[in-house]
Amino acid sequence: MCSIRPKAALAKAQADGKAYERSAEANADPDKVKRDADYKVELEKCDQFAGDAKAACVNRAKATFGK
Repeated sequence: MCSIRPKAALAKAQADGKAYERSAEANADPDKVKRDADYKVELEKCDQFAGDAKAACVNRAKATFGK
């Protein structure tokens, strides 16, 4: 009887860890999707420029959104 409790506690801890990991992944994805969409919008705004101004705009967007 004494050895059943530690095994059950270990199984519960492992299950909790996996659930936490999945939860963190699920919560991170919407943030990434939004950031990618915002980045694409910024790049579209850069299309109105040409030459050095466009390059500067693209570089600014990359720096802002970590690309």
